[in-house]
Amino acid sequence: MVVTTPKGFKKSPSKQYMFVFFVFASGLSMYLFILSIANRDSRDVGPGDELPGDFLSRERFEQNQHRDGMGGMDNDKSDFDGRNLDAYHRELEVERARKREKEKEELKRLREKVEEEKVLREVAERKLREKEAEAFSSSSSSNGDEDTSEQEKELFEGGFYEKPGLSVERWRQTRDGETKERYAECHMFENSEYWGPTPVSGDLSAENGARNRKETWQECCESCKEHSKECNTWRYDPRNKNCWLAKNKNVWQPPTYGKGDAIPYTSGMLHPEPVQYDPVEEEASPPTCITTMITSNGGRYMNWQTRLVYASWKNVAMKHDKAGIMARFIRILHRTKDDELVDIVPTWRADPWHPDCDNSCSYSVKDRARAIYDWSLTEDAKKCSHVLMAEADYIFVKAPPPSVMLQPGHSYGFLFGYIIPSHADAMPASKVFHEGYEDKVPYADVAQTGNAPQIMYAKDLTRVAKRWKELMVVSEESAVIQKVFGWVRDMYAFSFAAAQIEPPLQFRLPPVPFADTMVQIPADVQLGKAIAMHYTWGPEIKIGPKPSHDVVWQFDKRRWGGAGGVGRKFEKIPMTPTWDKSKDYRLNADEVLQETQLEVLRIFAEYFNDAVEMANQEKDIVKSTS
Repeated sequence: MVVTTPKGFKKSPSKQYMFVFFVFASGLSMYLFILSIANRDSRDVGPGDELPGDFLSRERFEQNQHRDGMGGMDNDKSDFDGRNLDAYHRELEVERARKREKEKEELKRLREKVEEEKVLREVAERKLREKEAEAFSSSSSSNGDEDTSEQEKELFEGGFYEKPGLSVERWRQTRDGETKERYAECHMFENSEYWGPTPVSGDLSAENGARNRKETWQECCESCKEHSKECNTWRYDPRNKNCWLAKNKNVWQPPTYGKGDAIPYTSGMLHPEPVQYDPVEEEASPPTCITTMITSNGGRYMNWQTRLVYASWKNVAMKHDKAGIMARFIRILHRTKDDELVDIVPTWRADPWHPDCDNSCSYSVKDRARAIYDWSLTEDAKKCSHVLMAEADYIFVKAPPPSVMLQPGHSYGFLFGYIIPSHADAMPASKVFHEGYEDKVPYADVAQTGNAPQIMYAKDLTRVAKRWKELMVVSEESAVIQKVFGWVRDMYAFSFAAAQIEPPLQFRLPPVPFADTMVQIPADVQLGKAIAMHYTWGPEIKIGPKPSHDVVWQFDKRRWGGAGGVGRKFEKIPMTPTWDKSKDYRLNADEVLQETQLEVLRIFAEYFNDAVEMANQEKDIVKSTS
């Protein structure tokens, strides 16, 4: 090897050795670099190893190809085509897609299983509640007077189910045992707010509550309680913890809700505490209990509804009435003669003023008020301390709590949004009803309620019904009332009657979902505390988007063909579909159906069918007397 020394480089032996070593090291580094490039495809994978993700190294892939597909070729000879590798990777992508589809199917099955288990759990919980109610009933009867059990048995075996009601001592124990939280609560509702209140002065409402920030909605409610003289409405914003306080003139103002997350607030209202019933004359007071009362003209359309409301009442009274106050049921029949249900449903008949309504007339309930008044004077009406006025198109789902039984002079009713006596559109007819009372009772003080549902002291029913029947005579002689109020004119007549008697009847009217009375389907989006469901409107469920015509579920009492009748049993209605957000469910007028709203309809279908089963156990109607 000849080494050329650069100019200016002194040829000393030590420097020459160093120069030779430098050249040798540079050559070795270059050799190793070229070798690494030659083996770059091995990617540091050892023999037989595979890379993560099911990808093989190129070396391993080629070995497999030689072993599996090229076994007859010499190992040192390879005509491997790179396109095979591309095909291999395409197969891997196909396999991955297949695995993803399989995972989606498995996830779908798991979700369906969760839904099935949810339904089974709900059914099991309902059965558990029924068992607990039965256990409570049996324990109550065993701890109480044995004569009570015998009396219940005799009354039931006599044809109709009745309970004797509670003594004064037992009623007070039951009343005082009910949790105070039932009516001393904040009435919290998520995704809601209240319209119309006047903000509390000062920092409590300034800057939308930014100066009154609280950590929780409970603290916000407590802040309202602390200033209850000027506050009855609170609104909490969980996004910034603002607590806004206000005062609403209408102590029964319903919340605005049902729009999902579009309303970000959690709101509530402080309702007045109920004036609970306390018998004054212990010996003269009737048993503390509730007589559930409906009216009917005995027509076929009314009769099938009557059978189902009575069946649903029995289901609840026998299985869920832990307090023992759901004691009696009576149908007031305003008809010239008995009908086909007198041996099936407990009935008291009143002679009508309008005999033509036996079959069909322009307003079939025009004799209702007078018939109720006549019944209220009988001994049958005095068997319980309180009366629940109901309608034939109710389905009972719960037993009423003791807190709905109020002192004389008070009634627990329902707030109807379409009964507004002081509204400008209502005033022409309201003036006819309220003639002579304008100076005594302002129109704004006439309650937004109607005759049903109402739970009141039995003697108060007599006071109201006496004036109510007089106003119904006025309504049937007034073309203005009939034109303006139409079908609900007897509801308006009841409200005006309650305001005109001395002393006026005071109403407790908590709005849904805090009402212990009823919900109206499909308008109400939550069942809440309601004991009954009113199905006067015919709900239907359609698949969206708007406009939608694909009806997947419906029930209209006016067109239902499964009603029982002479020699015919009832048919069950289909259950509602399960919730599926992708189907964009809609209601009758293409309103968006909320998930909670669908749950209300499901509960209705379930309890309606329970009533069908109970009604079908009754003895068959072999002939009609109508």
